[in-house]
Amino acid sequence: MPVRTLRIWPDECLKSAAQSFDFSIDSLEIVKDLIDTMIANFGAGIAAPQVGISQQIIVIDCSSLRVANPVPNLDDGKDFLIMINPEILELDLKTHDWAEGCLSVPGYSGVVRRSRTCRVSFSDQAQKQHVVQFAWPLAGVVQHEIDHLLGVTYIEKMINKRRAGRIRFDLYSRKFPTKSSLKRAKKRNRLLKNTEG
Repeated sequence: MPVRTLRIWPDECLKSAAQSFDFSIDSLEIVKDLIDTMIANFGAGIAAPQVGISQQIIVIDCSSLRVANPVPNLDDGKDFLIMINPEILELDLKTHDWAEGCLSVPGYSGVVRRSRTCRVSFSDQAQKQHVVQFAWPLAGVVQHEIDHLLGVTYIEKMINKRRAGRIRFDLYSRKFPTKSSLKRAKKRNRLLKNTEG
């Protein structure tokens, strides 16, 4: 299956809530594309909106977190947790602050506060309904990926709002360059070349 192009924030697909997945559509191709794209980009998880598909589908590589997959899928490998139309039912009041990155926010990371556990309802590819209590660190990745389905990236949840603002500014400047941002980029590239040589 093909590796799809990642959408980079502030792409509109990343800022809009995804549609509930309709099982009359075959999910197999979408899931395989998500897995291939996640692997090619060294990700731990990916949501369909990150490749421009506004559907509620998430894939998480449990082996990258060194945890067992609570719902093994024999078709696509037992390490890939596939969640369709997930809904968070309960979040633990105990939280954990940790650094997150994102395939759709390349080159940046930020500290986010997440619940240590979460209980989630979702379907698998066979349309079987599951309710799973996720523990840390899988709970953090599940919350991160479900946020994508709601049109939210970790930037909006960062503890350091000033740093989040800088990341937003940088990403907007890349997508919509101004004369001053282009001038800064040229200066930064010149400085990098001087330090390399």
